[in-house]
Order: sequence, then C-alpha cells, then structure tokens
Amino acid sequence: MSALTDILSVRRLGPGQFTAIPRTLGRGGRLYGGELASQALMAASATVPDDRTNHSLHVRFLRPGRLDEPLNIAVAPLHDGGSFSVRTVTVAQQGTLALHVSASFHVAEDGFRHTDPDEEPVPDLATAWPAADVAELAGGPTSDWILRLLKWFPLEFSFPRPPTRLDSRPETVLPPREQMWIRIPELPTNAARIGALVYASDLGLMGAAALPHGHTIPGRGIRGTSLEHIVWCHRPDLLVGWLLFDHLSPWADRGRALCRSTVRSPDGQAVATITQEALIRRS
Repeated sequence: MSALTDILSVRRLGPGQFTAIPRTLGRGGRLYGGELASQALMAASATVPDDRTNHSLHVRFLRPGRLDEPLNIAVAPLHDGGSFSVRTVTVAQQGTLALHVSASFHVAEDGFRHTDPDEEPVPDLATAWPAADVAELAGGPTSDWILRLLKWFPLEFSFPRPPTRLDSRPETVLPPREQMWIRIPELPTNAARIGALVYASDLGLMGAAALPHGHTIPGRGIRGTSLEHIVWCHRPDLLVGWLLFDHLSPWADRGRALCRSTVRSPDGQAVATITQEALIRRS
C-alpha cells in the first residue's frame, strides 16, 4: 500500500508537463481510475494561483491505465479571469491517451448559503461497522472487494449498517442505494485535500446501479466501467476525518447507468457531490 501523499505526488518536467508513478490496483488488473483523476487534478492545481481552489472536475475515461508505465500529464490553460481559472488536462501512457479532464478553480468569496432541507440525517458514526468485520461476514465477491480496499487503498472504511450488497441475490430487487464511510487523513493543502476526495470518489459508486438487478460490482455475471466522472467540491475545509459517501443510482438503461453520491460530514454538512455515468454489461 502506498501512502496517500505519494499517490498524490506529481513531478514537474517543464511548462505544463508532469509525470506520476501509478500505484493503486483497480478492477481487472487496471490502474484505479480515481488515482488517474486525482493526479490530473494535482498537476492542474500546480499551474494556478494559490488563491484559487478547485470546485469542479470533469473527467472522461478513455482507456484503462496500466500499473507498469509512468503517467505523462499535460496541462493547458483554457481561461484565467478575475475569479476563475480553467485547465484542460490529458493523461497518457506510451503516447496513448487514458484520461481527459477539465478542471475549474475559483477564488473563495462570500455568498448565499443553503443545503437541502429534506436531506436524511447522517447515520451515527459511532455505530458504524468496520470494513474488516463486514468482509468476514460477507464472503464471496463482496468480501473480496472489501479486502482489496483494505490492501490497496491508504484510507479507512466502515459502513453505517451492513451493506445493502450483502442481501443481493439473483432473484432480489434491492434499492439502488448504498452508503459507506471513508476516512480522509489530514493533509497540508486544499489541493491535496481535494485530491484525496477525487481519489476516493470512484470507490463503490457504480455498485448502486447493480443492486436492483440481483448483482454487485464487482461480482459474477456483470462488469462495469466508468465513462464520465464529475466531482464538485463544496467545502474543502471539511475534507478530513470520516465522511459519509451516500451512493444512489437514479437511472439505468441501454447499457449505461447514472450514479450520484453526496458526501457529508458526520454532523450533516454538505462537503461534495459526485456524479458518474458508467457502462454496465452482463458478462
């Protein structure tokens, strides 16, 4: 397992040119997509003024990344205004594009503030199930998935209740929703904290789309791949400690699924919003 600070580290080669070392194994022996996206963000963040913080990251996954080749990251300035900067980023391995990113950065300012008044209360963190206990209880693909999280990802995981996926059977129709707690370590800068959010943002999200169909991701008889991934960071100052990732899939059809996650602090404050369109197929 690599330290999160190592994973988020990129090295500048020249103007707009960076490189990074792949470290996190994803599904099917591929490089984990959240790592690709987080390293693209870290490179983009290094090219904007210090008073600007990333608030929006739009990611297009083009090809699977590999663990055995360094990443070549190119950052191009698209806009620098009085309040916003926008960067486009491409990530390639051996000349083949793996990722395209648009990242927007904003100078912090005062403004109107509200959150959804109908949002459900956040589950009590004190009653959460440690991931290792859930893996022991689950067995099968769910246990394998959790054990891989514990082995490869420098984060801590727990679940507000036994995960919905434990009840998944071919004949069952479960709600397209699943929650998990992820603990983000303390990091020194807003750029690193948001990088950690992006790194964690691709964990378990598309799994919500499989639950109404008697499957889990990962699992037998199904495979899924991220197509587009968007992260909006609302409160970078709250990106530390335990955060609730509340995954929901409101739609699936034609081989694709839309998934959404709201990220909240233990006291219910909105920290981030994530959306993803995924390719989901029977295998």
